[in-house]
Formats: sequence, structure tokens, C-alpha cells
Amino acid sequence: MSLTIWSSYSFFKIYNKYNSDFLNNIFISSDKCLKTNVDQKINTFCLDINTANWLIMIFIVSSIFSFLTLFPFFLIKKKKYE
Repeated sequence: MSLTIWSSYSFFKIYNKYNSDFLNNIFISSDKCLKTNVDQKINTFCLDINTANWLIMIFIVSSIFSFLTLFPFFLIKKKKYE
């Protein structure tokens, strides 16, 4: 559960650093990142794109594990005492 919250926080922290074009570049490999001679600003942008991809994967996997771990608690029926 804490990984889910941490990955969400980190993703939005990276997202707020850039303008709205960042979401368009997350799942598309940018031509800027494929060049071998890149400056520091583009290299940081490519690093943030790759980090965002990993944070999305961590969010999905930790959400699934959290649900599987907590699922038995939803099936427990409350005993009626009479």
C-alpha cells in the first residue's frame, strides 16, 4: 500500500515539473531521447519519462498485491451473537 502511495506521489511530482506535453511523451519513445548526442536538459527529460514509466508499473503491481493481500478481509463475515 505504501508503494502505491509513494509511486503516485513521485509520478505527480515529476508530472508537475513539465507542461501538459509530458503525458503525451510517456508511452511514445521520443526522437529526442534516441539521439546519441543529447544535452543535459533533454537527458533529464528522457530520464523523467523512463522514471514515470517505472512508477506506473510499480503503482499497478503494488495495487494488485495490495488487493490480493486485503481480499480475504472482505470475505470475512461478521458473526451474529444472539
